[in-house]
Amino acid sequence: MALPSSGTITAAMINTELKRSANAPFSINDAAVRKLAGKASGPISFADFYGKSASTEVNMSTVMWIADPWNGASDPESSQAVASPTVPDHGGQLQQVSMTTSYYGPDDQWKSGWTYSLGYTSAPSYAGPLRVTNVNTGVSLVLSKVGPSAWRYVVTNSSANTPVDPNKNWIRQGAHDLFRIEEA
Repeated sequence: MALPSSGTITAAMINTELKRSANAPFSINDAAVRKLAGKASGPISFADFYGKSASTEVNMSTVMWIADPWNGASDPESSQAVASPTVPDHGGQLQQVSMTTSYYGPDDQWKSGWTYSLGYTSAPSYAGPLRVTNVNTGVSLVLSKVGPSAWRYVVTNSSANTPVDPNKNWIRQGAHDLFRIEEA
């Protein structure tokens, strides 16, 4: 949720936007508070917080959907939603949200499972985990940074069966979904 674009802004409102308790200790010079205001240094006031949000929300359409030959079109092998043009997020430019059903493990052996990803065309300044929520479906995942411009979350399939995607509806076929990206 963004802070209001006019009227009164309080320390409690800023704390809440930063996912802190409303009555948590507050300093206007705290690094996270300054980052939210977009003021790394220099004078800062509560007016600098009008309309600011600690999360990014972006509408994306699924542009690629490849059906899994085992499960059919209801469980994709690969899907991707793309932001066009790219969207500013955490100091970088967000390009895509995607999911694939198979991946290579750290031992370069083919593994079965799901990889959920965020891709950027320019590297964000933030390096921590990101929570990505499909606002339309409520499915939310926390992804970890794995490269300068990539965040991922991997689920390994330990079953011999061909299971259904455990986070189905995080990305949907033919959908126009609203994704929220925020620091986890």
